[in-house]
Amino acid sequence: MSMNEVIAMNISNLLKSSKKKQQDLADALNMPKQTISKILNGARMISAPELSKIANYFSVSMDSLVQEKTQIAYSPIKLFMGEVKSAGGKAAIETAEKLMDLYSFHHKFQTKEYIDKCNQVWSDE
Repeated sequence: MSMNEVIAMNISNLLKSSKKKQQDLADALNMPKQTISKILNGARMISAPELSKIANYFSVSMDSLVQEKTQIAYSPIKLFMGEVKSAGGKAAIETAEKLMDLYSFHHKFQTKEYIDKCNQVWSDE
């Protein structure tokens, strides 16, 4: 995740938790809403003074805006299905989760970025 994306995610989370809208932030910072939208999409770099103003707006440290938060992993299957009580249903969900894990694992190694890294010429120099 790029730094722009980390900052965007942290600001978005602060907006949600404070029940504020992009327009509220734009008004407080005297910036166009489009600029805030680009920041929140990770499409625009944010300057240190802007980051400071945003930190002040939310009463948080600038550090907290640039730190990548670890996210709790939820099983999408369990979230979708809810509670399953039968043994057969539980077994089916476990199988589906294993298949999803395998897919995710193998998908990572099929990305162009990973393949390019594997094809790098290494040297001891």
